[in-house]
Formats: sequence, C-alpha cells, structure tokens
Amino acid sequence: MIEQGVMKMWHHVEGPYLYQDIHTLHHKARSAEQHLKVINCAAEQLFGEQLALTAAELEQQITNLLEQNGIWPNGSTKVTLKLNAVGEYFIESGEPTIYAGYALRSIQPKACYITIDAPYPTLPSSAMEQTRQLADARAQQLGYDRAIICNAEKAITADVTRPMILCGGRTLLMHPSTKATVEGSRVVEVATKLGYSIRLREVTMEDLAKAEEVMLLDWLGITSLSHIGERPYAWFVAEHFAQEMEQEYNKTKTR
Repeated sequence: MIEQGVMKMWHHVEGPYLYQDIHTLHHKARSAEQHLKVINCAAEQLFGEQLALTAAELEQQITNLLEQNGIWPNGSTKVTLKLNAVGEYFIESGEPTIYAGYALRSIQPKACYITIDAPYPTLPSSAMEQTRQLADARAQQLGYDRAIICNAEKAITADVTRPMILCGGRTLLMHPSTKATVEGSRVVEVATKLGYSIRLREVTMEDLAKAEEVMLLDWLGITSLSHIGERPYAWFVAEHFAQEMEQEYNKTKTR
C-alpha cells in the first residue's frame, strides 16, 4: 500500500475514513480527477479537510503501486483511495479481474430488502461500507446475494458506495446523490446520449416493484439484479449501457 506518498507494507487503516474505489486497467487509473473531487467534497463536509494531492500525483502513485505489486495489467483492478479524519491518505490495490474495462457482470444477484439505519449514506464512508456489509451478510443468511437497504417508511437508502438506478421504458430513476458519483455520472452521460429521461428523487419499494431493470453501480461498472424477493428483472438496458460506457471512455482517451 501507499501511505502519504510512501510505499509501505499493507496494514489496516485505523479509525473512520472516506474512500473511493478507482477503476484501473493497464496500470492506469480511470477518472482520477473526478474521484478526487468526490472524496474532497465529502471530506470537506465530514472532516473539514481536503486531500493535498493532485490528479497527476494520484495517477502516478497508483501506477507505481500496481507495478510494484506485480499486478497483471490486462485485467481491470480496483484501487482504493482512503482519507482519514486527520487528512492522511492511503492507497490500496486489489487483485485483477477477468474483465477489461467497464462491463456488465455475468452474474446477476438476487436481492432482498433489509431494514437498517444507515450513517451518512450519501457520503462514501467506512461506516456506510460496514453497514452495507452487515446488511449483505443478513441477506445472505436469508438465501439472497445482496441487500437493498431501506428504512421503516419503505424508502430506499441512497447508498453512494453502491448506487442504484432503476429503468422503466425510456426513463431512469435515481437518487440525486447517484449523479455525483463517478460511475453514476457516466451512466447519466450515456443515457442522455441515447435519449433516456433522467428523474432524480428518493427511491421507494413501490418504484422497485414497477421497474423493469435495477442496476447497481460500482468501480467496475454495472451489476444487473435478477430478482428482489420474487420480483424478476431484465438486463437488456444494463448491457447496452455497460458497452456504451466503455466506448465513451475510450473516446475521451483519444481526444
């Protein structure tokens, strides 16, 4: 891992932190400048701090870390940037995947609703990450793959660590915080280009019951849910969006 710009042995980051999962391919970070904006905005709100790191510095440190760790360059790899409450930053790398670029995962998870209080769900914090992991563990105990976190009033928690987008016809519905995430903004760009309407508001269980497709976003792109409970969903729009996201990203690299 990298700690404050210095290569070190991996160790657990103590205390609360904000984070961004960054897509890398061929040892290069995608959207480093956007990720810095997201984490700095959250840090200003929560910690009153900002990360003293430029996009160019972040990109170079990520490349150094992946090369030093001997990561296979031809598979997309998650790199996580963490920022703690006193302004210290850490960069950690995962393992390469079988995918190269934004992709629709071949596995379509089954989900169920889990009612649980969520701390600062519109900020990408370790507290929300751990809450989601707890909810997922409960869902798995019930025989499902993922949790859809909701409150007692049947509103869906706006979890920016795993944003959700609903599709019905030519309209996408998402919480406003989703648009501010890196992958969420990419979906909005692609959807607008393809002529979809975007609705930004709180999402409810009733909305999910009416949706044709439900997409979960993360650093690698789109995961399409197969079911929530017994309600089945399609995946055609999600596949199209994943392909378009990769094409649009590659276009921006050549400009």
